[in-house]
Amino acid sequence: MQVIKDKNSLSGAIRQLESRRVSQADALREQWDLTQTNLNPMTIVKDELRETITSPNFGMKVAKGLFSVVSGYFTKRLIVGSSGSAFKKALGTIAQTGATGVLLKNTDQLTQKGASALSSFLKKLKI
Repeated sequence: MQVIKDKNSLSGAIRQLESRRVSQADALREQWDLTQTNLNPMTIVKDELRETITSPNFGMKVAKGLFSVVSGYFTKRLIVGSSGSAFKKALGTIAQTGATGVLLKNTDQLTQKGASALSSFLKKLKI
């Protein structure tokens, strides 16, 4: 701070402090707007969704998940069939949940084993 000796130096110091207050208020408003935008739930969801979709393994993860869900559904349909029995429906739901979970966790191993089995099958057919 400067030493205030007379009326002119006092008014100069006041002007300087007022301009500093205005610039700090502008910076605070800009920071508030930025924070408000970044903490908006829709912005957070959009950013996470964009990051997930642009990740390199997104297509493979979707395919694995879809494969496990469809396999679980077919497992349930095989067990339940056209039966209307409550016991078979409950057993089918349990089997669907289990098959989906197992297939989702072991998709890489199943893919490797399936590829080798398909390869040996095609060799036998000489294709």
